[in-house]
Amino acid sequence: MILPLLLLILAAMPAAVIAYGVHPFWGQYPHGIEWIVLSRRLQWPMLALTVILCLILVGLIVAGRRRAWWLIGLAPILALLAHHFALDPDSAFLVNGQPGFVSAEQATLGDDDWVVGLVDGGEATAYPFAALYPAPVLVQTDQQAPLLLLWSAFANRVVTVRIDRSIKARDLEIVSMPANTLLVYNARLGQFINGVTGLTLQQQKPAGFGGTISAIKTTWKRWKALHPQTRVLLAPVQASRPAPSRPLLPFYPMPAAARGVATVAMICTTRPAAVLDSDLTAQPKNFPQRLLLWRSPATGCAVAFDRQVDDLFPIFHAKRTAKYPEAVMVDADSKSLWSADGRAVAGPLAGRKLHAVDVDDGVYLGVLRVWYPDLPLLSPLAAAAAPRRP
Repeated sequence: MILPLLLLILAAMPAAVIAYGVHPFWGQYPHGIEWIVLSRRLQWPMLALTVILCLILVGLIVAGRRRAWWLIGLAPILALLAHHFALDPDSAFLVNGQPGFVSAEQATLGDDDWVVGLVDGGEATAYPFAALYPAPVLVQTDQQAPLLLLWSAFANRVVTVRIDRSIKARDLEIVSMPANTLLVYNARLGQFINGVTGLTLQQQKPAGFGGTISAIKTTWKRWKALHPQTRVLLAPVQASRPAPSRPLLPFYPMPAAARGVATVAMICTTRPAAVLDSDLTAQPKNFPQRLLLWRSPATGCAVAFDRQVDDLFPIFHAKRTAKYPEAVMVDADSKSLWSADGRAVAGPLAGRKLHAVDVDDGVYLGVLRVWYPDLPLLSPLAAAAAPRRP
C-alpha cells in the first residue's frame, strides 16, 4: 500500500506546481515572481516526472502487483493538468501572430470605446482594447519593419517596440500576469519579457528588440477624427467571449507597498519618471528633469517635451496671440512663441523644435512601483518663474 500511495503523492506534487505555480496570485509575495519564473522553466521536466510516476503505477497494476482501484488516484492528477492546459481562464490569453485589419468604415466600434493608436510609416492603426484583451501580445510581421505590441490591461500600459525577423509568434507564450503585469516567455531563447518595462526581468533589452514606437490610448471618436483613414485591428477568431472596451482597474493581488489606483503619466526615457495625471491640464507645465507636459485637447493624452534648446532650459507658459494663432505658449528666456507640436513659430528661436519625449499616461502607479521601486514622482515647478509683465 505504501508504494502506490507514495507514487501518487510524488506525481501530484509536480502536477500541482504545473497547475498553480504560475498563477498571478504569487505576485503579491516578496519572491512570488521568482517562483512563477521557476515554475515555468521547470514545467516540462515536472510534467515528464508526473507522467513517468503515473506510468509506473499503471505498470504495477497491469502486472497484477496492485489492485486496479488504485487508478482512482490518477483522477486528481489528471484534473490538475487539465486545469492548467485547458480550463484555467488565466491561461486563455493568446499571442496574435496573424492580425487582421479592416478600414475605419468597417469597424464596429462605439465612440466611447478605447483604442491604442499608433502611426507607423505614415499609416495610422487603431488597436481596440476589446481586441487586445484576449490577445495581449501582437506580432506584426506583414510589413517592412516588424513590430511587437505588449498590452497589460490591468496596468493600462502599452509597450510597442520594433523587432527583427528572429522574433516569431510561435516562440512566445503568455505565462502569467503577476502584479497585473503581462509576463511573456520566449521559449526559443529562454527569456522572460516584462510587459510594463518592455525589458527582461534583469532589466536588459530582449534579444531581437529594437527601439520603442510611440503610441497613445484614447477613444475611438478622437482617434478617428484625427486619422479618418486609420485601419482597425480585428479581435482574433479564437476569442469567443466579449472583452472589455475601456480601461480596467488592477485585478490581481499586489504587494502591500504597491496597492492603490492612482494613475500617472510614465515618462519613458532611459531614466523613467512619473507625473500624476491629476497634475496635467490643457495648460503647459514645467517639471524637473527638463520636462514640459500638458494634456492634449485633441486626444486627451499627455504630451511631453524636453525643455532644452541649445544651451538653454527655458520655462514655458501658456500664451495665445491673434497674430500667431498656432502659438499656444511662450518661453521665459527668449520670449519666443511655440506651437503645440513643440515648434517655435516666432521670436529669436523661430524654427527650432523641442525634442518629443515618449509618455504613456493613465498607468497605475502601484504597478510601476513593483518594477521601478525608485521611480521618481515629479511635481510641477513653482509658478514663481513666470515671466514678468512689462
